Amino acid sequence: MRVGARIFKTGIAITLALFIAKLLNMPSPVFAGIAATFAIKPTIYRSYLSIIEQVQGNVIGAIIAVILFMAFGNHLIIVGFGAIIIIILMLKLKLENNVSLALVTMIVIMETPGENFLQVAGIRFSTLFLGIMSSFIVNLIFLPPKYEKNYMFELHMLRKTC
Repeated sequence: MRVGARIFKTGIAITLALFIAKLLNMPSPVFAGIAATFAIKPTIYRSYLSIIEQVQGNVIGAIIAVILFMAFGNHLIIVGFGAIIIIILMLKLKLENNVSLALVTMIVIMETPGENFLQVAGIRFSTLFLGIMSSFIVNLIFLPPKYEKNYMFELHMLRKTC
């Protein structure tokens, strides 16, 4: 296994997400770290595309969680039913790459205690969103390798050896 930039970017994104969440006194900073783990991508372009899909998945997971919790509570069977709904919906919307994050969002929100549900759900949603944004910021700051430049260099070296 090769240690590369993506490994370091992942560690930095998780650290940044946890740091900001703690700085903002969010009650469960671990959720920001989890979201940052899902959100890191090797290039800025893929990160940009991914962040749009991840925000959509995060919103879908949150909306389904709130609707199901308000209507039926958070019984284990309801959480499982919510997972099925989210997977089907994400596949229909062609957002299959972010099913996991949508499911994490739903589970995190549905496991919220009953008192002040909407407030706690909003904080948990915000914490997950913070993790996604932390990864995006890391991808912007730590630019990926120049694949084109590396390819041309390798091609040049190959020509020299032939």
